[in-house]
Amino acid sequence: KEQRSWSNKSYNKNLGYLKAILSELMQWDIIENNPAHGIKSLKVGEIIANTPATDEELILIKEKIRSEFPSFLVYLSCIFHTGIRPDELLHVQLKMVNLENNQIILPAEITKTNINRIVPLNPFLKADLEQMNLKKYSNEMYLFGSRREHQNRGLKKDLDFIPGLKRLNRDAASKLWRQLIKIDLGINVNMYSFKHLGANKKILAGVELDALRELYGHTSQMMTLRYAKVVKEVNRNQIMEKSPDF
Repeated sequence: KEQRSWSNKSYNKNLGYLKAILSELMQWDIIENNPAHGIKSLKVGEIIANTPATDEELILIKEKIRSEFPSFLVYLSCIFHTGIRPDELLHVQLKMVNLENNQIILPAEITKTNINRIVPLNPFLKADLEQMNLKKYSNEMYLFGSRREHQNRGLKKDLDFIPGLKRLNRDAASKLWRQLIKIDLGINVNMYSFKHLGANKKILAGVELDALRELYGHTSQMMTLRYAKVVKEVNRNQIMEKSPDF
């Protein structure tokens, strides 16, 4: 760890790789036991990089984007409501959006997990997408694409993050967010925190953790807990409010 200047998180990640490799060797009877089995992971502090915006900051963020780049607000709404990763969202084509069945179908080739995923659309997000009049466009267009003739001349609010045949670069959203929110407003919140914010608000609204796990396409609740930080608070409140008398 010291030789490679690893953080505790990097150490734990590579330890996991090592344990997995040695476990495979055991299954093939190449080694008799896993020498890394007893090595403990190091303690990792809570990651605050994607701490959600406060209610006051959220109001300012929405007002700023609504006035200067309204199409970008729908993109952020998709992250909030569905948890679809920002880069995956830029790969979504209109043929993957089924408003009649209230779902977006993500094919394996555009997902991080390489697994097909069906993402339900709640009434709020469906209303946002219906306002885009998607039926009048070609199914081959990207949901949040570009119609700029010259792709190296900066984003335009009337030509980007709208249905278009050209796919935006993966850093287009992060650069726009940085300019509008971090620089112009001085709010030090990451764009990806909208997924965390959406998770927290869903849990507080009564959505079960397992339902949220399925929405996000996670294989375990532990992964989902990384996004829904309020679960512990909700559990504590339930203990206080629902515990019977002695």
